Amino acid sequence: MVSENVEGDSFIAYVAVADRDSSLNAVVRCRLDDQSAVSFQLVQLGHNEFKVTSAATFDREQSDFYDVVILCDVRLAMPRSLHFTKSQTLGSE
Repeated sequence: MVSENVEGDSFIAYVAVADRDSSLNAVVRCRLDDQSAVSFQLVQLGHNEFKVTSAATFDREQSDFYDVVILCDVRLAMPRSLHFTKSQTLGSE
């Protein structure tokens, strides 16, 4: 749960991605879909590790939940894609 009126650039979630079918050195690229990028940012921390931070102030009067959609693909000869959606419910402090 994310608090209402959380400041911009606040930590929301940690994301680690892996493709068990590919080599250990495979690089997974991830990005937010266009709608998620309005409210969130995806920051790369390291090899296949990311954090999601807030890009805006959340207001329950506008919406009581926000979807975060992260799109990922693996850099291989035959690219694969993964679609992940996480809903965050807002709570008051």
